[in-house]
Amino acid sequence: MKRKLIDLDLETERRLSILASANGMSLKKYIEYILFQHGNDHLIKIEKEIKKQKSASINQLSILDEINKNL
Repeated sequence: MKRKLIDLDLETERRLSILASANGMSLKKYIEYILFQHGNDHLIKIEKEIKKQKSASINQLSILDEINKNL
């Protein structure tokens, strides 16, 4: 775990406090929760994009191999 100091404007802090309370969490715990959720969602998308790029590269290499065989 790493500690990070963040600055929030008063309105953002107020809104997040309301959401935290509505979810039965402290403000700190709620912010950690939403950042964790958001970070993991993007990790999945990044992994899928990397796999997609690797597949595209493999397909391009296969096409080049076929071209070279025909030459």
